[in-house]
Amino acid sequence: MHTIGRGPRHGPELPVTLLASCHDRIRSHLAIARTLAAAGEGADPTAIALSAAAVERYFRVAFPLHVRDEEESIAPRLRGTSAALDEALDRLAAEHATHAPDLQTLLDVVQAVVIDPSTLSQSRAALETIALRLTNAIERHLALEERTTFPALAALPHEVGEALVREMRARRE
Repeated sequence: MHTIGRGPRHGPELPVTLLASCHDRIRSHLAIARTLAAAGEGADPTAIALSAAAVERYFRVAFPLHVRDEEESIAPRLRGTSAALDEALDRLAAEHATHAPDLQTLLDVVQAVVIDPSTLSQSRAALETIALRLTNAIERHLALEERTTFPALAALPHEVGEALVREMRARRE
């Protein structure tokens, strides 16, 4: 599992770079969920369980940290910058709440598959539906963040960006 601040460093860590990496991991784990839903009857049970475990771990552990980054560190520093940005921040926060039930459904389905990979055959349609619904909703959410908060973060003073990075890393320690 990738986490913020792990691995080789090739320069200063910037909030936008860290968030973009988070977005890549969100997209990747949603793709794993969709691929899992499309797995055929002859798929390797170990591979099914490992894929389901990766999706469960990401959305149970890492994704909530990303949401906390947005709500506890990013939004407070950007709020008041402009009316348009405040509106986007309000929308993003509201979307977190609307994603929660679908995320819980995804977690329930993949947890059952982790425990018993044979349950994938009974839950395939539910997994496909929820993975696609979440992909569509979260993709719109990520695109809004990338259009609105990323440029605003990039414009913050360097010391504010450093403080954001420290907070984001501390959440993961």
